[in-house]
Amino acid sequence: TDHAGESVKKLSKLSFYDSNKLNSIGEFAFANSSVKTIEFPYSGSIQLIGKSAFRNCSKLESMDVWNSSIIKIDDYAFENSKNLRYNKRCSD
Repeated sequence: TDHAGESVKKLSKLSFYDSNKLNSIGEFAFANSSVKTIEFPYSGSIQLIGKSAFRNCSKLESMDVWNSSIIKIDDYAFENSKNLRYNKRCSD
């Protein structure tokens, strides 16, 4: 879904658990939202984070990724997310 973030201003955490049917995060999907944390735990199907998907998410602090299948992150996906920390995790 594109432009979902504009209507979810109070969103603080996104977790993509068991996202077998979700293969991408659309353009501007969560842009301008107040999301603070994104988790991709064992998400075997998400391959693309679309253009400007998390653009202008000024409160975004961390993105935790466990054994993800993300292949491509499009331009400006995290533009103006100045406090973002990327944490790659591995399973035991």
